[in-house]
Amino acid sequence: MDRNGSIMYNCSMLFGELDAVGFDIDGTLYPAYRLNMRVAPFCIGHPILMTGFGKVRKKLHETGPVEDFFEVQAEMLSKKLGKTREETRSLLDTLIYKGWIKNYKKVRLYPGVKELLEECKAKGLKTGILSDFLPGQKLQNWGIDSLIDVSMGSEETNALKPSEIPFLKFAGKLGASPERILYVGNNEKLDCSGAKKAGMKTALISRKKTSAADITFKNYQELYNILFTN
Repeated sequence: MDRNGSIMYNCSMLFGELDAVGFDIDGTLYPAYRLNMRVAPFCIGHPILMTGFGKVRKKLHETGPVEDFFEVQAEMLSKKLGKTREETRSLLDTLIYKGWIKNYKKVRLYPGVKELLEECKAKGLKTGILSDFLPGQKLQNWGIDSLIDVSMGSEETNALKPSEIPFLKFAGKLGASPERILYVGNNEKLDCSGAKKAGMKTALISRKKTSAADITFKNYQELYNILFTN
């Protein structure tokens, strides 16, 4: 640790210092299948909504920034559902944004996530969450909210990943330069590409090696060792 309190990270692919570590949520802090299993009955029961929602989100991932994300999303989906924009926005808020919260209560984090966050705090690193969906009560449900300095959804920035806009605004909220932030995700295109465009270092949780990220790790013990073991 240098005199300014920044920790030197122990990875030959990355030579420098970190001030903060950011994380995606879904598929990064927990295995995606755990949530998929719990929301499967909902998806089966609402096929038109979920099919339309998936197509709209895919388009918004490719579109870049819009003027008002939630209004644009509702407008696009309303055309597929045959409802008004107001009805569609209320439907999304009730059934998905608020309705899915209960599912996260029973989804367990990957082993080692909490310990890694605790070590980040102990070493003076800021920690943050940047997810394409609003984090909401997820962090409280998992008991890690006290370990997170900044929590935000890219939707709040009117642009989804892989746009660099959410990552740059995330860095601003963390009060750290992008090049001194390590962003941890599970998607090469959305997480790694977006974070790199913003100038951040990247870590990908994956069982296959990839050149898309600066660090590839299989589990959080491995990432812990990379960051904190000399």
